[in-house]
Amino acid sequence: MKFIYLAILLLFIAPSLQGREVTFQKGEGPWIVLAHYQNKQEVLDLKPYFDFWKIDEKNKTVLMLVDDWSEYQALLNQGFTLEMHQKLMEQQFQLKSKSTQGIKTIDNFPCYRTVSETYAAMSDMNVNFPDLVSLVDIGDSWHKTEPGGLAGYDMQVVKITNEMNAVMNKPILYAMGSIHSREYPPAELVTRFAEHLLSAYGVDADVTWLLDYHEIHLLLQGNPDGRVISETQSSPNQRKNRNENHCFAGNQQGVDMNRNFGFKWSDGVCSGGCSSGNSCSTVFRGSFAVSEPETIAINNYIQTLFPDEREDDINDPAPLNKPGVYLDIHNVAELTLFPWGYSDDLPQAPNHDQLQTLARKMSFYTGYRPEQSNSSLGGADGASDDNAYGTLGVAAFTIELGEGGFYSSCNAFDNTIWPDNLPALIYAAKASRMPYVLASGPDVIDLPQSAIQIPIGQTIELSGTATDLRFNNGAASTGNEPTQNITAVKAYITTPSWQTGAIAIDMTATDGSFNNTEEGFTGSIDSSGLSEGRHTVWFEATDASGITGVPYAIFVDAIDPANIGTLSGVVRDASDSTLIAGANLIFDGMATTSDNSGVYNFETTATNGDLTINKLGYVTQTVASVGVFAGKTTTQNIYLEPSCEIQVLNNDIETFNQISDGGWSLITGDGPNDWRIDSGDDHTLGNGKAYVSTDVSEVTDKSLVSPQLLLADSSELTFWHKHQFEGGNSFYDGGVVEIKVVGSSVWQDLGGAMIQNGYNGTLSGGSSQPLGAVSAFVGSLGTFTEVKVDLSAYNNQSVNVRWRMGTDSSVSAGDWKIDDIRIAAAGECPNPNDIIFIDGFEA
Repeated sequence: MKFIYLAILLLFIAPSLQGREVTFQKGEGPWIVLAHYQNKQEVLDLKPYFDFWKIDEKNKTVLMLVDDWSEYQALLNQGFTLEMHQKLMEQQFQLKSKSTQGIKTIDNFPCYRTVSETYAAMSDMNVNFPDLVSLVDIGDSWHKTEPGGLAGYDMQVVKITNEMNAVMNKPILYAMGSIHSREYPPAELVTRFAEHLLSAYGVDADVTWLLDYHEIHLLLQGNPDGRVISETQSSPNQRKNRNENHCFAGNQQGVDMNRNFGFKWSDGVCSGGCSSGNSCSTVFRGSFAVSEPETIAINNYIQTLFPDEREDDINDPAPLNKPGVYLDIHNVAELTLFPWGYSDDLPQAPNHDQLQTLARKMSFYTGYRPEQSNSSLGGADGASDDNAYGTLGVAAFTIELGEGGFYSSCNAFDNTIWPDNLPALIYAAKASRMPYVLASGPDVIDLPQSAIQIPIGQTIELSGTATDLRFNNGAASTGNEPTQNITAVKAYITTPSWQTGAIAIDMTATDGSFNNTEEGFTGSIDSSGLSEGRHTVWFEATDASGITGVPYAIFVDAIDPANIGTLSGVVRDASDSTLIAGANLIFDGMATTSDNSGVYNFETTATNGDLTINKLGYVTQTVASVGVFAGKTTTQNIYLEPSCEIQVLNNDIETFNQISDGGWSLITGDGPNDWRIDSGDDHTLGNGKAYVSTDVSEVTDKSLVSPQLLLADSSELTFWHKHQFEGGNSFYDGGVVEIKVVGSSVWQDLGGAMIQNGYNGTLSGGSSQPLGAVSAFVGSLGTFTEVKVDLSAYNNQSVNVRWRMGTDSSVSAGDWKIDDIRIAAAGECPNPNDIIFIDGFEA
């Protein structure tokens, strides 16, 4: 049927574009292209007939796969301008070339496990963590139901919870990956999430309480038969399951599982069709609703997890206290989607506001745009998320991961997709106790990452920050999430707030009053009544609307005072033994600085670890395997050697509290300038301080500016950063690094001087974005990465350096975070004969 439609297009569409210059050459295809359109409706009309991947409404492009010359010509005649996506085509060519050498395509992506490897990983989880993991066979893949053919697979769920903690009615997070088999990242994301939960149990306080009081159900491979085919394909054709009774010719056998669920199956109203009855379409919905064994398995299983608490009328909401979160994870569109989506034009779901709030909260971590399912991509009936919410009332979402095409690179997965989505998944698991309420409440940040060790009888001193600002609002047209002032923060030790016997401990606002949307807090807990061992402390913040957010937890280790040891010493200059104040020391996850007498001090249980010391103008030193013993003091004096380098700047931000500290400043071109110092996510400590600015949905031109710096010969700038800028098929917001000689008014871009991890894309320059169409840091970078810049062009000149962000007028995203900024040059080393080496170690 698809080919009949294409023939009609070729015969009857007006020939006004037939004189267009064609850059494609006749051949077999397929090609990955950007199709430029004028009217989005034209795209939606063709959705059932073409393989559309990602629609970028701002730039009016659609990323898509064009199978052959006839499809190419049909699109031209329909009025589209087609542009080859060179980067993805190069990737496809390389994969195809390697495939001809007999190498499995999946082997060119070492970060993605095959189906067999995923099932082996599930078995390992069960063997290694028998008290936390059970494997649930929820049904069969299509091949396994057909005798005499391929073996097929069990549809296997990894259920993760602490079975020893006999809590009744544990809230449930259900997540599944890659029901569209060509989407490599989702299956691996869900697999790594499972492994993270298991390895972090007992180490990370939040993961530990989640597994004690909640359940996590993960379907790692949602379409194993189809995935086996995708593992061998250089071009991402296999989307559907592998039902061989449909589409006998070509490469589109099977049924689209995300059009086969029962709710509103084949019942949507979409201009181009919400699904297709053509068995060779990529969105073929199947012969009848829930026709596929994989869909049957998923549908039956979620009914055992989430009781139906929504009435049958389409306008009836689920109760606000309904527990459970359902996630269907896909790839490439960079969206967080929520019901309804079964038609192009729909009223909002009855729980729309609550669903949108949780989507905005998850998108805070990922940088993806939160929106109703039919907003960008058009309607889809029989879809997974509509089915879960529509039939059961559970808070249901489709998360569209991002970065490139369906076969996202391992660099993108390891450095962006995985680290960005892990905290979003953790948040969804926390919210599953009451997602329609908790998501609108405030969060607690800036808590210690390692356990607080306290001698029994002493007071546990607590501090952190409560914030009601952690939302990604997405498109400006959808408005902003309401935020309120913080009104209270409470702590609970040993027993969480929702369990019988919980005792609330009030925290106090650092500034004396809870009256802002973000508030520091302090408090204390008497440890006299604690038993020796590890205890959990939960923190919950409440805002002026009366909503309390999800809990955030830390560990407290209550220790018999006789078992506490001390590590202390004095930091001196190795060349002349002068005392060094303000040296930064890190030991066993704890950080401190030397005082004005050069003295430092750590108190801890018996342990053995590395002690690292750094200070501007000195060589960073690490003393390996320092032992601390119960009831004893270990003295480790430090002699820092003056650096051979000329250090112009060494700023880890840990001692700063406001932008102006250290002579830093702001320059504002357009809009508000929100460069600030935030704590809780940095390169130095993991939970320390960094310079931060947010990608907002309004035109801004905002810069963070260094103090005046006199550069030595051949100076080099290094800094660590991560970012979540708005992206799509084009890049709209981003950041650059510029330099200005003192006395000049001209800022010069440093992109051409970057010698490591420089700009990674080009801004589109539209929508009043002030930086223009320039090379910049764009898209998402989920892990702190070091950038190096050669400043030798500015030898012996006084300069300022600035980090400049430009945003446009519509869609918001995440943050740009800058840490560990350093400028240094080669210098003359001191005479080693003048350096007195002193070990200074006593135990």
